[in-house]
Amino acid sequence: MKSFLLYILFFISFGANSQDLNKEFEKMNSYLSTLKNYSLSVDYQVGDASEPDSGKVSVIVSPEGLFYDFGSSKMIINHSNTILIEGQSKTIIYSDNKEVKLKKSISLSEQMIRGIDTLVSKSDSISFYLNGKSRVYNLRFENGYFNLVQLEFQEHILTKVIYYYNSDFVHKEGLKTICFMKVEENIDIQKHFFQTSYYIKENNGTMVPSSNFNNYLIIYNESLENFID
Repeated sequence: MKSFLLYILFFISFGANSQDLNKEFEKMNSYLSTLKNYSLSVDYQVGDASEPDSGKVSVIVSPEGLFYDFGSSKMIINHSNTILIEGQSKTIIYSDNKEVKLKKSISLSEQMIRGIDTLVSKSDSISFYLNGKSRVYNLRFENGYFNLVQLEFQEHILTKVIYYYNSDFVHKEGLKTICFMKVEENIDIQKHFFQTSYYIKENNGTMVPSSNFNNYLIIYNESLENFID
């Protein structure tokens, strides 16, 4: 937090509310909807200075579907299926989709708005300041799981979120999660990313792993549809 404050050479504080945040996400959603396809990556750091942990997750969004990369796990949502690839356990879990559900899931920023709405409804105050080219919103909580959630926007995009945890809940001082977001526009996409046949195929009426995943166990689980409801 101290290093963050050092970079604030000039800021002005304002009052803010949920409508201001919704406008930010509406602006982001409007911008993303103009792109043919894009990737959204999140680099995250979890913990405190003594025990840091970090990683990266990403999603590719295109008219053909969504491709999530969680490191050892991947999830593909296309017009036919949701497919979860668990690399460590060598397992493929899949379910059937309806096209209408895919269309609902494409708007990632709408999902973000629902999550932010939940935080806003539970926050005790919201403040806003300018940090150079960034617009920063602070959501403060008196008795919540978080003491503070900080959202930073640049141009059309949410670029950083910091969660400061309440030590009464996590039983540790100084615990926080920092997420850095980056959008890459109109990227080149490998076609097989969204093809069900690259992951699973039908053999004599039974779904089996494709040749790309020979040693994987395959499981049908209709509850995977919950990912896109």
